Amino acid sequence: MSFDAADIPVILQRSRFTKRPPVVQSGYGLSRAPLTYIWAVENVTDYFLSQRLVTSPPVMVDSLHKTVWSLQLLYGGQNQETIFCFLKREQDGDESGVENIEIDFEISILSADGSPLSKSRNRWPANMHKTNSRVLELVRKDVVFKRRAEFLPKNVLTLRCQVWNRSSETPRSELYFARSKVRVERRCFVWAVKGFGSLPLGQKTTLLVQPTGKGGPAPRLNIFLEDVDNEIVVTIEVEAGAGKERYGFQCEISVLDFEGKAFFTQGVRDFMYGRHEDCLRFSPFITRNELVTNKCLVLPNDVLSLNCAFEIVLARVSSRIEDYRQFSCFEIEAVVPAVEDSHDDEEEDSVSCCPLKKALASLYEEGTLSDINIRSGTESFPVHKNILSVRSPVFHAMFGTEMREKTSKDLDLPDVDANTLRRLLLFIYTDTVKDLGWESTSDLYRVADHYEVMDLREKCSTLLKSKLNESNVCSVLSLADMHHDQNLKRTVQNFIIFDLSIEFISSEEWKKFKVSNIQLALETMEHVFFKRKMEL
Repeated sequence: MSFDAADIPVILQRSRFTKRPPVVQSGYGLSRAPLTYIWAVENVTDYFLSQRLVTSPPVMVDSLHKTVWSLQLLYGGQNQETIFCFLKREQDGDESGVENIEIDFEISILSADGSPLSKSRNRWPANMHKTNSRVLELVRKDVVFKRRAEFLPKNVLTLRCQVWNRSSETPRSELYFARSKVRVERRCFVWAVKGFGSLPLGQKTTLLVQPTGKGGPAPRLNIFLEDVDNEIVVTIEVEAGAGKERYGFQCEISVLDFEGKAFFTQGVRDFMYGRHEDCLRFSPFITRNELVTNKCLVLPNDVLSLNCAFEIVLARVSSRIEDYRQFSCFEIEAVVPAVEDSHDDEEEDSVSCCPLKKALASLYEEGTLSDINIRSGTESFPVHKNILSVRSPVFHAMFGTEMREKTSKDLDLPDVDANTLRRLLLFIYTDTVKDLGWESTSDLYRVADHYEVMDLREKCSTLLKSKLNESNVCSVLSLADMHHDQNLKRTVQNFIIFDLSIEFISSEEWKKFKVSNIQLALETMEHVFFKRKMEL
């Protein structure tokens, strides 16, 4: 496997501290290090480092003759059991005329209080035209993950590199801080495969995993039956989905029994590119005979329930130099098509490939044989009472009783804006939901709940779960509570526990939320308390 420092986007700004620079006691004496470089790497995962090289932003060091240096982190050794760190001499700028510089250097892993947990030293005659990096073995990875609280506080690995010039004393020291962030997405949901007992051999049932943001991965899950050595087995595939971005994919899937307990579990992990031909397989996942034998336990109402837990690690890493003046972050744009657009195309493909959906879509778009107009503001939508009645109990009550709407040719819905109404009608006719921003999804969720279009409500709930972040979590929690959606509410509360830092509870947003939602805030805090207590 080859690596290139250009894999990681960088932004370079220097921070010099000429007063009271750090004094380092080391095997190299009590001299001040001309370079002290502290690098924090966020979201360090076991699997990412086994596949990728993470590179820090380079820094130009005036006190080392304007030479340019960077750090590189990865696993290595037999079975990739050791964490290594490279000190790399980059190509110097035009200002530098130094070809050779002999250095001593030390690389340490720091604890939360800044004390070294592990360190290693080396000496290097750094020549621009020869080997341009030196590697140090830092620590075994099993030690890091067993002592996670020490080595990875808040899931951040902090490295310190100090460099001394062996050929001359340097009166000035330079201190740099850098941060790199590995993007990780974690998803957990239950996939209900209905009519499992009648699933034909070889026929795939597919689920698209919605991306959490524009340009994010959108893997697909396929489940089907196949004959393996004269035995019918359940096979599950994970397709990479659309796009060109490489990402790590770790997945654990469990068969749930009627009480929601795991009956059988299997996991898979690998790196994939965003191409449809990239595919991971759980094969064989479990035999059909084993499921049928335990039908009462794992196939209630002929539904196979699969708990799917994903960890998606993107190849993109954002990096920056930090100092007290500048905290901007540069992150290269993902070279992938917009997932929203791709998803819309797939929705349209699903409509065009199903004759009934195609006919209903045409009926909706053209308004042929419509018998009522639904109005929102200045917009009017010609629709069919029978179709709306079949899909919505509320519309059925309106059109099927002696209410005014039964005989009227127009129906005003002043509480629904035109865009939301258009999306509601599109789903009623074609069972299609296009990916939306979280606010538009919230509006559609409210309307679906009001008109009791429960399939749409569930799809909107799933979309909201995938779009949770610190800025909208309070709004979604309030929405779930208002509409008595316990599943969505628990998901939001768990998101607060496991995905947000503890500082969120003291944020201004949460304080404002508590004022207007006292009971809900109290319930959420109780949930947080009991979850934390269970982890201890």
